[in-house]
Amino acid sequence: MRKFIVTLTLIAACNLIANLACNTAANVNNDPNPTPTPTPGGQTDPTPTPTPNPGSETTTLNLVNTNIPTHSSARIEVGDDLIVYTYPTDAGTPEGVDYIIPSAGDTAGRGITNGDQYDYNSFAVCGKKIALVGDTTSDMAFQVAIFDTTTPTVDPLLIAESDIRLGTIPVGNEDPGHIQADGNYVVTRNSSAPVVRVIDVSGDTPNIISFTAAPDGMNAFNTPQVMVDAETKKAIAVSTSQDSFYVFDIDNPDTAPVTFNVSTFGGISNSFQFTCDLGVILYRDDTTDNNMYLLDITDAANTPVALTTTEGYAPQVFDDNYAYLTTEGPTSAVNASVIGDVDSADQTVAAEVTIMENSANLGLYGWGGTIAIAQYKDNDNELAPIYFVAAPLQWSTGNGSWTVFDDPDNAGSYLDASHLKTNDDGSILGFRWGDDNTLGYAILQD
Repeated sequence: MRKFIVTLTLIAACNLIANLACNTAANVNNDPNPTPTPTPGGQTDPTPTPTPNPGSETTTLNLVNTNIPTHSSARIEVGDDLIVYTYPTDAGTPEGVDYIIPSAGDTAGRGITNGDQYDYNSFAVCGKKIALVGDTTSDMAFQVAIFDTTTPTVDPLLIAESDIRLGTIPVGNEDPGHIQADGNYVVTRNSSAPVVRVIDVSGDTPNIISFTAAPDGMNAFNTPQVMVDAETKKAIAVSTSQDSFYVFDIDNPDTAPVTFNVSTFGGISNSFQFTCDLGVILYRDDTTDNNMYLLDITDAANTPVALTTTEGYAPQVFDDNYAYLTTEGPTSAVNASVIGDVDSADQTVAAEVTIMENSANLGLYGWGGTIAIAQYKDNDNELAPIYFVAAPLQWSTGNGSWTVFDDPDNAGSYLDASHLKTNDDGSILGFRWGDDNTLGYAILQD
């Protein structure tokens, strides 16, 4: 395991400065278009090291490469001092599910009994527990098992097929329709009525919550996506036949769901998984305009609010903040980050600014194929949002300025990363590290 220390500095203008302590100076950037500094050989370095302003605030971030192999399409999920990932065979093909505990400094997966019998693209994390899905070729096909990492010698508890049997298992790890988790809840789409069921894993034995008052005609195919929001105790299901979100109350499972019909707002796309936090949904419509919407489900009278930047994917909502990537972008290029506040119409869209001409891995500030929102603690021990995008791996406080991490193993290059994931409280960032796709992570809150 290789650990690199990054110091984040919050200055008066709310920009961050990163200094990477790995024998060579880090390339850092506070201005997305700074004046280049000439370097030998005619190459320019657009990221001179700035001097922190007096009174600046700092926090330390531990950037760790475990050197544990994953796969170029590996799924990663993050929990409470827990990272779960797809592990490969010796030949490099995806095989099963494993996990590490970051605080223990793990350099190898801890192992799950019959880990190769679970779908490596479909699992979820609740705190220190893992919800596993039986692979379609196993004896547990379409069933769900709960593994408690605090009792690792105990095999995963397989939930009876009569209680939970999934209707479908999406193929790709980023496809919509997988089981979803938040807090102590896992929401599932089942092969028989009631289609939407939640697994409460807070106790020693999973508790199944079935929503018996679901509308007639619901099935796993016309209900292609679900989500759960632990804070509001709501399970949300998409109905493609009704262009609606059905919002079920976990505390009152026999009560009919609140229906948010969005047919006049262009319906709901099933190309991208919608997301929700603190009662606010972020989703893409089903029109050729590919509009992005926020929908506050805490009041049945609310209607969707259209966002300015369209063509969004990889939507994220964390507390009062949201982010997504857009294939619209400020130009014809793709994958510009879009950052905003759920209570504001303003958005920050990354401009098309090249990080470094002729570098080993070219890129644009604030652009990438994966995005995540987390939180870090400032000097006053207050939590503040921080955004990550890759590749190359970059971060921002949301003010339009992005900082790029150096690759500590390759001088003159930035750190390549993919599949960024954070946990419920935003304290850990997990990702695939570099071209070797090893498991990496960053601790954001001590």
